[in-house]
Amino acid sequence: MGDGAIPDTRFLYHDGWDDFGLLLTYGADCIGAVGIVSKEASHKEGPPPPDIVEEAAAVPGKTLSGVQKKLLAWHDDKGFHPCLDAADPATAITRHSARPLIDLAHYFELVAFNLVIGNADAHLKNFSLLERPEGLRLSPAYDLVNSLIYPDYERQTALAIGGQKRNFDSLDRSVVEKLGLDIGLPAAAIKQTLDRLARQFAKTQTLAFPANVSPDDIRTRYRDIVQDNAGRIFA
Repeated sequence: MGDGAIPDTRFLYHDGWDDFGLLLTYGADCIGAVGIVSKEASHKEGPPPPDIVEEAAAVPGKTLSGVQKKLLAWHDDKGFHPCLDAADPATAITRHSARPLIDLAHYFELVAFNLVIGNADAHLKNFSLLERPEGLRLSPAYDLVNSLIYPDYERQTALAIGGQKRNFDSLDRSVVEKLGLDIGLPAAAIKQTLDRLARQFAKTQTLAFPANVSPDDIRTRYRDIVQDNAGRIFA
């Protein structure tokens, strides 16, 4: 198994079981498997070449689950080791998406949305590539939550921005614009995305509550977090 940003990475060694047999035997341990090799495979002695791992992680039909792509791990007397460092989602999209420019723009919009709503749990596993007829594409958004509403929860972004995780109260438009430029989006596309999100948040009715809602009400705290983030990120 892996650690840090590369969870659930593993090889599965087998004695001739088919995929269904492995799923029955190992259950959830198979879900993240990119490939299956025999116990005698040379990969057991060290990490396979990066191009092999890259192909296994990106080519459709290489996983048992068929949905979430994980990196392989190799094992020695010291334990399991990831074959490759986990790439940030933008890098994975650029390398593997069948429509990288479109998916990069959607990814940027999703990141900006998560920052505005206060989602400090938008980690690597919240961005996936799905198999489509045209190839791998960025998946629809999921796990969209306001985690800052819980006082004891992490107050930093789950993903690094500009090489580091950042406190939410330090985020502003310039930081988010720099993220867009760093992943390869043109300035005009970045501006268009942020301005469109600003208009959508400004007219949303879900944050409009009756006057009798208490300041201590969870809905009020939710709204205040979103409006505070929006005020800095869209300014």
